[in-house]
Amino acid sequence: MKNFKLIMGLLLLGMAFFYTSCDQQNIDDLEKTLLFDCEDLQLNFGDACTTPLGEQGIIDSTCNCYVEPTDYDCEDLQLNVGDSCWVQNMQGVVDADCNCLVDTPEYDCPDYQANIGDPCVAANVDGIGTLDADCNCIGDAYDCVDLNLNIGDPCPLNPAGSEYGVVSEDCGCEPVVTEYDCPELESNIGDYCEVNGAPGTVDENCNCVVTEYDCPDLQLNVGDTCWLIQNQMGTVSQDCDCIPVDNQWDCPDLGANVGDPCLLNPATGEFGTINADCNCQ
Repeated sequence: MKNFKLIMGLLLLGMAFFYTSCDQQNIDDLEKTLLFDCEDLQLNFGDACTTPLGEQGIIDSTCNCYVEPTDYDCEDLQLNVGDSCWVQNMQGVVDADCNCLVDTPEYDCPDYQANIGDPCVAANVDGIGTLDADCNCIGDAYDCVDLNLNIGDPCPLNPAGSEYGVVSEDCGCEPVVTEYDCPELESNIGDYCEVNGAPGTVDENCNCVVTEYDCPDLQLNVGDTCWLIQNQMGTVSQDCDCIPVDNQWDCPDLGANVGDPCLLNPATGEFGTINADCNCQ
């Protein structure tokens, strides 16, 4: 009797375990595992699909995306009669012989791809010409047809083009000659010149006249503006000293007023202007 009760207890326990394992969640999981014919794709046979190339097809029995081959009227072009096509960047239409026919405009002058009266450019024409009835480009001819240049135009003096001259009246390319008042000095009257390092000016007789200063060491005259230490402006005295100016300055430390010129960089001689803060900028 005890054995019977033990067997019945084990049987009831097994049945309880079976019903517990077959609850609704487990049933749903089972249905999910059987949902797709092609698990990797999560698609069924006959479903629509897209290939890596973007082509539309259907899932076949081997879980591949099968694309129906397209039949073209013109296999070489992969186009049909009447489709748009392109030839040398010009749009045309595929004809019955599988040729791409382009509607090419008809010009009066095909060589220029232009019509009579249209503007044109030609080697023998200076600037823009006009096509005449014989399809010739007519315009103002160059003074020197062989050079395609006019008299006075710049022209290369050597093949490298490193030096330039000017087209002469006989259509030659001649160096540019600069005319000076004083050819020997290659200078004009009033130009700066030097004599043994001393600065001067070219006079009317083409002589370099050295400038005579009251104070040669300063190269300044008495009363000229000069500069003191710390960029202070002064005046050249009779003794050729640069002395402060006895005046009421906006900037006493500089001996200058706001807006006065000041030496910004003594090394380069660069000048600036005194600002409202008495700085040279």
